[in-house]
Amino acid sequence: MDYGRPRLADRLAADYVAGTLRGAARRRFEALLPAHVALRGAVHAWQARLMPLTVVIAPQSPSARVWTGIQARLDGTLRGAGAGAPGWWGRLALWRGLTALAGLATLGLVVLLSIGSPAQAPIVVVMNPVAPSGAAPASDSIVASISGDGRALVTRPLVNV
Repeated sequence: MDYGRPRLADRLAADYVAGTLRGAARRRFEALLPAHVALRGAVHAWQARLMPLTVVIAPQSPSARVWTGIQARLDGTLRGAGAGAPGWWGRLALWRGLTALAGLATLGLVVLLSIGSPAQAPIVVVMNPVAPSGAAPASDSIVASISGDGRALVTRPLVNV
């Protein structure tokens, strides 16, 4: 936007001084004031026009009901539309409980995976040769052992003494 244009600066300054410029637009306008001479001049002109009107107005104090409403809004105890106690989905205790449960489940899984399976005992097999019928029996036997994880096989002859 070109804030140097007199009509735009005048309109924005009028809204600002009258109090109808709100929210982010008001904050943006206040941030632009130090950098733009035209905006500052328009604001001063509108203040000079409107301030004499405030002299004839007697100060009014709000009623007790208005002060109670203001206090309730500041305290967050107003039960109007959209305000009030959060539903079950918006309660902090629910999320804390679910977070604790998820943390315990994760911890249990880590412990379970870090322990691993117990070591298995090796398998030992003694193999005796079988002689065909009518032949002399063979005396050489072999001992074979397989490691518990199944990765190693060791064979040794068994010698009769």
